Amino acid sequence: MATFTIRHGENVGTGEADFFHLDSKVGSFSLDGGAGYDTVRINLAFLDEYSIDNVERLEFYGTWERPKDMYFGFGGEPRFVDFSQTNIRTSISVYSSNSTVIGNGAISLTAVEKSEITTFDMESGAYRGTFDGKTIENTYTNFLNVSARSGDDTVYGNQFNNLAILGPGKNYFDGRGGLDTFRIQGCPSSYKIEKTSNGHLISLDRAVTPQSTELVNVERVEFTCYGVRILAFDLDGAAGQTYRLYQAAFARTPDTDGLRHNVKLVDAGMSLHQISSAFIGSAEFIQRYGRTPSDRTYINALYNNVLGRDADAEGLAGWIGRLSSGTWDRASVLLGFSESAENKALVGHAIEKGIWLL
Repeated sequence: MATFTIRHGENVGTGEADFFHLDSKVGSFSLDGGAGYDTVRINLAFLDEYSIDNVERLEFYGTWERPKDMYFGFGGEPRFVDFSQTNIRTSISVYSSNSTVIGNGAISLTAVEKSEITTFDMESGAYRGTFDGKTIENTYTNFLNVSARSGDDTVYGNQFNNLAILGPGKNYFDGRGGLDTFRIQGCPSSYKIEKTSNGHLISLDRAVTPQSTELVNVERVEFTCYGVRILAFDLDGAAGQTYRLYQAAFARTPDTDGLRHNVKLVDAGMSLHQISSAFIGSAEFIQRYGRTPSDRTYINALYNNVLGRDADAEGLAGWIGRLSSGTWDRASVLLGFSESAENKALVGHAIEKGIWLL
């Protein structure tokens, strides 16, 4: 295998398996790898005007701070494009239709015809978009957001906090792990929200062409309409659990400002036990139940808030026994009532289509 340092002007391979390296500023250059499996390794900091043909593997590294469109494939497309060793501080769009490894920064893949990718899997590492019988695939997982235009798009997230912005069409977004957000350019009043077996379906009401997105494992939806409105779908996560605490502790629907504040704390890492303790120490709690209510008074209050009745003798004795033994504290008991099947059923209908945080 021959090794070449890329220079200004023309660079031509041997017809065998060649390696080309760019690690200094040379200005514009053209490169033709010719026959054989050729590899080109480029420091992004020194990339200027170029033409790259008949190269099978492209590897990029270094830092990139300017927006850039990259075009490959006009004289034989690379089979593999690797950005995994880069530090990209702006956006790069790659126009190709073969396998691509994604590194840091906002990198989007687009077909040569500039039609958008239609399926994007951030966890298993697979882009799936077929163009002229070819498929774009991604084998790395450090992609945190994806944006698509019109067409039927399918997006799978990873363990990070993913953001998806999808255009008109029949779309599907499974956020998987993390705190995932689906962003909509529009007002909530223009959309219909339905509960599905696996999540929620958001569709543009009275649309001329179908515009809908099925959301699975997606925690938040942002509507941008004269400001931002936020709808939470994490009914078994921070939003739902905090919402239910208000019912168990205060027997009321949460106020939006207070709920948003507390959900934000949980999102940032505060435990539900800490939130529960804060509720017990709040002015509202003290006003309702006194500063130091007895265990009997405390347990009966929670029974009434959730079950609408005083505790039965057996239930009361059980809860007081847990508190007396020290195995449970009052914050844990409040959480126990809050996350009980009865409390979930009590507030379930009110939140099944999401919880408004803003």
